Amino acid sequence: MLEAIEKIFIYSADFENEEKFYLANKQLNFNASVNLLIAIGEENKKINEELKTSSKIN
Repeated sequence: MLEAIEKIFIYSADFENEEKFYLANKQLNFNASVNLLIAIGEENKKINEELKTSSKIN
């Protein structure tokens, strides 16, 4: 998940607003970011609920 988040930051870093991000490169960066967000959501479903609500991080 962290790798996907880092890639989203990379893909969106050079744009001054969301419209330019959406329209750039025939939406290549936008679509890549959307797919990464979907992957993050899918991976999030696999995390144990106990871990999600835990306040203790090792």
